[in-house]
Amino acid sequence: MSLFPTPARRALLDQVAAGRVFRDAINDSYIRADRKVTATIADLKQAGWVELDRDRPGDYWRLTALGRAVHAVRLMDYGTHAVAETGPVDDPTVLGELSRDLWHLGRWTVEVGPNATSNLRRPAAVAALHRLAVQALVDLEHDALDGAA
Repeated sequence: MSLFPTPARRALLDQVAAGRVFRDAINDSYIRADRKVTATIADLKQAGWVELDRDRPGDYWRLTALGRAVHAVRLMDYGTHAVAETGPVDDPTVLGELSRDLWHLGRWTVEVGPNATSNLRRPAAVAALHRLAVQALVDLEHDALDGAA
């Protein structure tokens, strides 16, 4: 299952990252503050963005490596092109770009690292930019952990 990080999903990821989403044992549902988020948490779990935190007492959720990458990637859409970035807003690290395909009007090209996909319509291109940028960030995190070991 592949999800796009809507504003509601991003807000829930913020809450999971802060350790505020847990199971209400009486009602068998997941809550954040006063709001039930059971269905959304189920979607995030199926997509591989969250998992139960076995190191913490109670049934709290935490972000997986994929969830941390989804949480960290920002899409900056400028109309004529878009950029996937991470890091501080004032000094971001660019992960990939989306630009118009000069040879096929109305089509877009996505470039993330060595990966390039072209001849896509805009909605599919934006989704591809996000997906490839998240995967690139997961790979960077994995490589950094391998280098530290």
